Amino acid sequence: MTYALTDLAVEQADMDILAALWRGHWTIEHRVHHVLDVTWHEDACQVHTGAAPVALTLLRAGITDALRRAGVTNIAAALRSFAAAAERALAFVGG
Repeated sequence: MTYALTDLAVEQADMDILAALWRGHWTIEHRVHHVLDVTWHEDACQVHTGAAPVALTLLRAGITDALRRAGVTNIAAALRSFAAAAERALAFVGG
């Protein structure tokens, strides 16, 4: 059993609406946080001081977003491809 809180009025919170909101939450979790955690290994990052952690997160998220906008569906494979051939990474960044 799962519990959740909402600020929707009773008449606005039917099961279909609540289910859609719940799915939307997990879509964000899987699309963004999973990629940052698993592909970029963000949780294992040992940078913890100053503005660096936020800067790295923004950089990772920006690269992920740019790859998705370019039609890439497998972020991990794209990063491996860039790691194997730096000229591909530079071409991607340079347009």
